[in-house]
Amino acid sequence: MPIRWSSPCGLWLGPAVRGAARSRGDRDRDRRERRDLELARQRLGADVDLRVADLANPLPGGRLLVSVDHPFVAYGIQRLAGQEADYFATYRWSFVWTMGGQSMPMSFWTRPLHAMTDAFTSAGFRIDVVREPQPAPAARDLFPEEYRALTTGLCFLFFALRAE
Repeated sequence: MPIRWSSPCGLWLGPAVRGAARSRGDRDRDRRERRDLELARQRLGADVDLRVADLANPLPGGRLLVSVDHPFVAYGIQRLAGQEADYFATYRWSFVWTMGGQSMPMSFWTRPLHAMTDAFTSAGFRIDVVREPQPAPAARDLFPEEYRALTTGLCFLFFALRAE
C-alpha cells in the first residue's frame, strides 16, 4: 500500500493513503485528539483515512508511521561541537536551536538505530519501510538557506511499521 510521508518540515514522499494520531489518555484527550487529527488532516489531505489508536493495543495489520531524528545526526552534531558523544547510548541531549532569527532551547532523546528497530519489533511491529527522506521541491523557496544541507545530508528517518 503506498504511503505519503509528512513531517513538520514539509517533507513528502509518495501518494497518500493512511495516517494516525496518538491518544494521550488524560482528561484533555478528546480535545487533543481532535487537534492532532486536524493537524494530520491538514498535512495529509481530507481524503486520508485517519484514526486514533492506543499504541498499547495495536490492531493486527494496523500501520504506524514514525518520524525520528536520524541517530547519526545527533552524534555528528555533538562531535562537531567538541562534545563527547556515544552513538550506542540512549540519552537526552540539549542545545539552542536558532531559526528565523529566534533561538529556542531544545531537548531530544537520542538512541542508536538498533535500539529503535529492537523496540519496534519487541512491541509486535514488523518494519515495512525505512526511509531517509528528501525535502519537497517547495522547501527550496521556503528554506533557501537550509535547503542544500537538507538535500545533501542526513536529517530524519521515517519508519512504516505494521502490527503483526
